[in-house]
Amino acid sequence: MRRTIFLAAPLALALALAGCGGSNAPQPLPPVQTPPPPVAQPDPFVAQVAQLVASQPEDAEPAALDASAPTMPENSEPGALAP
Repeated sequence: MRRTIFLAAPLALALALAGCGGSNAPQPLPPVQTPPPPVAQPDPFVAQVAQLVASQPEDAEPAALDASAPTMPENSEPGALAP
């Protein structure tokens, strides 16, 4: 009787572990996420001029732009002012 238990226990353990076996189906790969393109930071001087153009009527006196220094970014192309 004791010998039967010693043989049955490893057999039962082997069957239990075999039931937990993995599948042969390939695991789907996680989707590749591409980083978003960098957001172009507007030039401060161009942003100020665009804000003035948008807020001032055309027949108003010219606004002074002496308070801000014109800047020229070195890593981007010049942008067009939107009317």
